[in-house]
Amino acid sequence: MTPTRWLITLFWLFIGAMLVWQFLDYNSSLNRQEAEHPTQQHFFYYPANEHPAPAQTPGTATGPQKAMPDTPALQQMAFWVDSQNAPPGNFTAHVTVKNVGTAKAVAIQVCLRPYRGITVGGDEDNGTIDGAEPHVISDNDPLAQINQWINLPDLAPGESVTGTATFFPQPNAKTGSNPHPDFIFNKAKPGQ
Repeated sequence: MTPTRWLITLFWLFIGAMLVWQFLDYNSSLNRQEAEHPTQQHFFYYPANEHPAPAQTPGTATGPQKAMPDTPALQQMAFWVDSQNAPPGNFTAHVTVKNVGTAKAVAIQVCLRPYRGITVGGDEDNGTIDGAEPHVISDNDPLAQINQWINLPDLAPGESVTGTATFFPQPNAKTGSNPHPDFIFNKAKPGQ
């Protein structure tokens, strides 16, 4: 073999060895990360009310409170929007969440969807506009998918807290009542 062929062969052997080394290193890194950071358990709570409620005012409840034995349970107590105290061209969505369970909830997140369950395609009071019948949008509609997750402080049983998020208004769409909010939270460990 000529020296050039030796160099080409050594080059490709080096590339092959580096690819094998990277593959093995990547897999061991994934296994190490999984061992160091186990997957967090997520709890989703959907209120019993299946139908969207009208927009709530602060301090009003969305459904009956149900206590579960030795578990935290979160419930949306109120949802309202405010365009007066928001940055120009935006509105602020407020949600009040209460722990109706019997254990402390920690690492709480709630998903605000201000356009979920709204009626579009006409005027509810006067019938159709441009031939479009009013209808409630589905949860898969892009407008209903506009959301923002917010973090809330830990809640002991019976405690409540109000969180806020800022959104851009959508043309020709009124805000809804954030029906069926998604919650992520954990039960507090003893001594927490």
